[in-house]
Amino acid sequence: MARSSLVLMISLVAWVASPDCAAEAPVTTSAHTTAAGFLAKYCFDCHGPEADATRLQIGRLTSDFADAKNADSWIAVLDKVIAHEMPPADEPQPLREETQSFVKAIGTPLQTAQLAQQRAEGRVVFRRLNRFEYEQTVHDLLAINVPLAHLLPDDGSAFGFNNIGSALNTSSQLLERYLEAADVALQAAMLTGPRPEKLHKTYRFVEEPQMVMLNEKKKGGNTMFVMLPDAYVMYSDHIPYGGGNLGQFRAPSTGRYRIRITAYGHRAPVTMRVYAGKTRETPHQLVALIDGEHA
Repeated sequence: MARSSLVLMISLVAWVASPDCAAEAPVTTSAHTTAAGFLAKYCFDCHGPEADATRLQIGRLTSDFADAKNADSWIAVLDKVIAHEMPPADEPQPLREETQSFVKAIGTPLQTAQLAQQRAEGRVVFRRLNRFEYEQTVHDLLAINVPLAHLLPDDGSAFGFNNIGSALNTSSQLLERYLEAADVALQAAMLTGPRPEKLHKTYRFVEEPQMVMLNEKKKGGNTMFVMLPDAYVMYSDHIPYGGGNLGQFRAPSTGRYRIRITAYGHRAPVTMRVYAGKTRETPHQLVALIDGEHA
């Protein structure tokens, strides 16, 4: 016990003697004495320098509470002591006054260091957008959907997340890649060719080549749809045979189009879904849901 106490006292004295530590969160002589006495009496037998490598070796901790790893270890010690998990139940227990004095001796300078760090750096590290956030932000700002994330390097991660400020480093290479991604985004957002002409066309499903061909092949006996003289009646929403796939229209250029659909329920109100997208190259996207009773 005497040897352990001596090693611990030397370690604690080294904390106070460090000028860098004193500038961050000074530990008073009384606090030092209180902490050293508590640790020597209740903790050091199991967590001293000769403790098993799997145990926390308290003697290696310092009073540099501004060091994140060191501060986290002290917080873990305080949590165990406050929760009465340490010392273990089968070991001598400290008096209530001893526990309070120890928590104050360590907790006060620890809190002081954390407050100083918050004033200097803020509660969280100022961070940049990760590559997926950057892509979504640029998409929203420029109203484009061109992929950008793959143009940027992989982001660092911490604790299983890729949006932690301390893991999102910045380098000259990253800035160069940002510029390249910005060029791609601006090229997609700005048209350099002639102004597209305005279109005003009407398309009818009864004139859709694929539907006309299928109707002729079935000779009007198709059970999934019926071709009337002025309308196309579908009995299934299975695309392309039941639902209508309007292949006559192809957007000549990227832009905004206003599309008006005329439809009605045959014999009973129905709900109609409208999808947009290339039939085979990309998944369809639901763009409208029309209730036949309220349309």
